Amino acid sequence: MGDSKRIVGLALVPVGGLIAQAAQAEPAAIRFDPQANVPSPIAPDFSERGITELGNTQVSIEGNPSELGGANRFTITGGTQVEQNLFHRFDRFNLDAGQIATFLTNPNTRAVFGQVSGGNASYLDGLLQVSGSSADLFVINPSGILFGPNARLDLGGAFTATTADWIGFGDAGQEQWLHTLTGQNYSGGQASAFGFSAVAPGSIVNQGALAVSQGQVAAAAGG
Repeated sequence: MGDSKRIVGLALVPVGGLIAQAAQAEPAAIRFDPQANVPSPIAPDFSERGITELGNTQVSIEGNPSELGGANRFTITGGTQVEQNLFHRFDRFNLDAGQIATFLTNPNTRAVFGQVSGGNASYLDGLLQVSGSSADLFVINPSGILFGPNARLDLGGAFTATTADWIGFGDAGQEQWLHTLTGQNYSGGQASAFGFSAVAPGSIVNQGALAVSQGQVAAAAGG
């Protein structure tokens, strides 16, 4: 990480189990294009930069995504397991109202990281859940994230949404940094900081009320 990166410590502070609506921004600020995002299913990133390391992410779809309202369940398997962390990369990651995305994990998984690298903001208006463990869930899209009014969470762990393009793992000053777009330096450590290198990082817009389980936390870190 160079000095040009703006570092934000990852201090997950309980906020009543909700991502506060007060941190809203205008949708245009996150470069959200409804025509490009809303109809699109969740799709892994099989580009050259991701295929060798995260190319084993698989998305099973129930229904026909080419039909309006045809796809309603997305089951996400595979990915790259590094100790207790599970990493996935997506070209697109969107959910319309009534759609469900489920991350399948093993019981030893502590955190799931869903990195979106396709260049468009994510529109999430359905249910995000983790099955198989009480792992924390991180949704990472440097281009921006918009949570619609129907967005919900079904998690046993904490939830974090961020538009950071770097994530630090480990103790302050000794972090191992993961670049969220190139997928370098996967770590089994605990996420501890975010880094923003863009002059105007993507924003996070919350139009709903995202709640997590009692005793867990929901947090957002964006531009």
